[in-house]
Formats: sequence, structure tokens, C-alpha cells
Amino acid sequence: MARGGQHNNDDRFQPLTSPTFGSTATQSDQSFMENTNNPFFIHSGDHPGLVLVSHLLTGSNYNTWSRAMLMALNAKNKPRFVDGILSQPMTDNPTVGIRSRCNNMVTSYFLNAISKEIADSLLYLESAHAIWADLHERFHQSNAPRIFQIKQQLHGVLMQFLMGLNESYASTRGQILMLDPFPPVAKVFNLVVQEECQWSIGSRSSAPSDSMTFNASSQLFCSYCIISQQAQM
Repeated sequence: MARGGQHNNDDRFQPLTSPTFGSTATQSDQSFMENTNNPFFIHSGDHPGLVLVSHLLTGSNYNTWSRAMLMALNAKNKPRFVDGILSQPMTDNPTVGIRSRCNNMVTSYFLNAISKEIADSLLYLESAHAIWADLHERFHQSNAPRIFQIKQQLHGVLMQFLMGLNESYASTRGQILMLDPFPPVAKVFNLVVQEECQWSIGSRSSAPSDSMTFNASSQLFCSYCIISQQAQM
């Protein structure tokens, strides 16, 4: 309490004010912005003209493009700006300014990686999250039809492979065709290779060795000599 009309300079009773990024940043604010693990951190090499992915989004390539973009955003520690995890702060929150700057940076990343026809329709969306959601809704396609198509193509290749085997693999081919469900490519190939190895081992074991051939020829020669000697007696 002030005495004798003197002004009390004790700042413990002064109103608290939230720091803003338009004023001089406090030491805690500065360390907050310089923390590389913080999603609000912006590297000195980041700029609005940066291109994160090698191919522009044209629409039909959305699935591969979005995968590449997410990987790039994760490397920049910015995926939270598109997945909706970061909630909109209050207007008096000290992170409003830096959040807006990061949001504009990620939005620029998107616009630099999208064809002009698509980018023109996204300019007036308010956030990077809104752009990401809009692109997903417009261009996302289920992988189920493509997976089915690939499986059908693989099945055709396997059938062509099996039908091209010679008759020595007839038994193995019949066993494979009876399997349900039909085995994948790697298993079919392994079964055929195993059959080939067994057939090769069996062929080598049934063939006479050089020493056996030599012994047999020696015995025949000796028998001939004995018979010849007996005939001369």
C-alpha cells in the first residue's frame, strides 16, 4: 500500500500482459521458437518457394503424391499442420503469429507441388489442413480395384509359367494347381525349384561314377582273359 502519496513501483501488483510476436520476444519465447523439435520451428533454409516433392499433383497420382508429401512434411516436422492435431489458438495466445507463419509456409509447399489448374482452386482456403482435406476428398481413390487388377495379372503370369514347364514337372504342376487358395509367386517358384533340385540329385545318384565304370571294365577284361586262357589249354 502506498504511503505519503508516494507511487508504489512494486510490479507484483501490475496487470499481466501476454507477449506478442510484434513486440520484443522474451527469452522463453525465443527458446520456444528455436527448439528444433517444436512444430513451430522454421529452419533458415525454409522459404515459400521450396519444392518438397519431385512430381506435381495432377489428380490421378494423388495416392503416390500424398504419400511423398507426408514423408516430406514429417522430415520438416510439419505433419501436425495438415492432420488437424493442432487446434486453433485463442487470438491472445502468443503462438498465433508463429502458427500463422508456419501455416502459410506449409500452404506454399502445397501450391508449389500442385498443377496450376488445381492450385487455382485452393488459393482461398484458410489453412493447410483445409487444403489437405479438400485434396483428399476430391482425389483419394481406394486401392482395392488396383490390388485386384494386380492379383489377376500375377495369376495370369503364374499360369503361363506353369503351363510352360516340361512334362518332368507334371506332378508338381498338378499339386500347385490343386492348392486353395492359389499360392503366391514366391511359393510357386520355390516349389518348382525344389522339384528341380530333387530331380537333379536323383539323376546324379543313378549315374555311375568314373571309378565304378573303371572297375566294371577291369572285371570284364579279366574275365575275357580267363576265358581266353582256358580256351588255349
